[in-house]
Amino acid sequence: MAKIRLLVSMGISLCPLNWMRRLLYQLLLGYKIDRKAYIGFMTIIAVQNADIEVVNIGMFNKFVGPYDLTIKKGTSIGKGNEFSCGEWVTAQRYQQSGYERFCKIGEDCVVTRSHYFDTTGGFSLGDRSWIAGYSSQFWTHGIGTRDRAISIGEDCYIGSAARFAPGSSVYNNSLVGLGSIVVGSFSKENVLITGTPARVIKTEYHWRTRYNSPLNDSDELKGG
Repeated sequence: MAKIRLLVSMGISLCPLNWMRRLLYQLLLGYKIDRKAYIGFMTIIAVQNADIEVVNIGMFNKFVGPYDLTIKKGTSIGKGNEFSCGEWVTAQRYQQSGYERFCKIGEDCVVTRSHYFDTTGGFSLGDRSWIAGYSSQFWTHGIGTRDRAISIGEDCYIGSAARFAPGSSVYNNSLVGLGSIVVGSFSKENVLITGTPARVIKTEYHWRTRYNSPLNDSDELKGG
């Protein structure tokens, strides 16, 4: 079934018009996709279940694997991102291992380009949060891990080339600096987190008002 779903999705992604791609994903794979959503050319959606509201998803993205996908209204996703869960997780030997298998992206989020999201253990991104820059990685499984899900709160900004280990989380209004390696949970809000491994280096850090010039979505999705 998984191979058939992937092949069907690949065919749909080649359709030249957005309305065709959206309609075929609904009719052939049973996904719930708002009629105003935009799904980019060559974006493959081959997941277990999908609930996609009024969003803008760019070209060459991959949503592949046996997991549940939710993307809330107002979210923009650039090009070349991968949201993946391996089919191995459905094997009988892993049935009692507690892999949650979900990807939840909140309202008005921004994911720029060429990031990797492992959705095996569960990944969530809070409302109005940014995965900025290029080439960040979020891993939710690994040898010996039990706490797997990654959670990013509301109004967070994750800088370019960050790495999140299984079970890591940051709370609301956090800024994670470029190249940081996030291990464990950060439960305070309004903080600047950076380093390898990452640590809180500033508290009461209100990044949105500090810079006082919010990025334009279209500029950031172009790599600005």
